[in-house]
Amino acid sequence: MNPPKIIDTDYINFIIATPRQITATEGKDTNFTAKLVEVRPDGYARIIESRIRRGRSLESEGVSNTLMRGHVYKFEIEMGATAIKLQKGSSLWLEVSSSNFLKYDCNPNTGENPLKATVFKTVKQTVFHSAGYPSQVILPVLKEDSVK
Repeated sequence: MNPPKIIDTDYINFIIATPRQITATEGKDTNFTAKLVEVRPDGYARIIESRIRRGRSLESEGVSNTLMRGHVYKFEIEMGATAIKLQKGSSLWLEVSSSNFLKYDCNPNTGENPLKATVFKTVKQTVFHSAGYPSQVILPVLKEDSVK
């Protein structure tokens, strides 16, 4: 894991983070979650935004599809917009996981509806980050004087 990148500006006032993860799973469905976290110079960490993307809705929201075992998918997670002023010297971390229970329902990884599932399966998840499968975070930043 790379250390967080140090922010060398006093203000980040508008954030829309869009993590793009190149992933594969052994399951018929899975989730990936992302947390954008501020880490202050004194080590205190706080979550700025947290979101989820369910595999079964990768093609289209509201349309349920099963995933193919071992197939490589692009999970794009819209983090939403927020306004925040970071302390100078703060860092930003992006935490990626395939779950965030209790905040989000457990995904049974079987293709069943998580609210009705009776069987849950443990599966191997892979997040790629290489030149061939680049993951990225798009993080637009506005200076304080540009929003006045």
